[in-house]
Amino acid sequence: MIVVADSGPLHYLILLDQTELLPRFYGQVIVPEAVLGELTSGKAPQPVKEWLSRPPSWLRVQAVPSSQLELVTDDLDLGEREAIVLAE
Repeated sequence: MIVVADSGPLHYLILLDQTELLPRFYGQVIVPEAVLGELTSGKAPQPVKEWLSRPPSWLRVQAVPSSQLELVTDDLDLGEREAIVLAE
């Protein structure tokens, strides 16, 4: 099974040192580029940034064409919008 993730689940699983749950339950996790940007921004906790500096093989970052973002409400942040597009 493949899952598309927003920043929240990854953020907290990294901080709780429980990321091994993701490949066990889902196999592969896909995150959009905007989510990677959120998780590696200056505001992100250092452990999260460090974990993402050496991402595991089961984590894949995928680009989302901007034309597809127009189909999702702009009431959400970019990472959420990109994750919805990828999930569809």
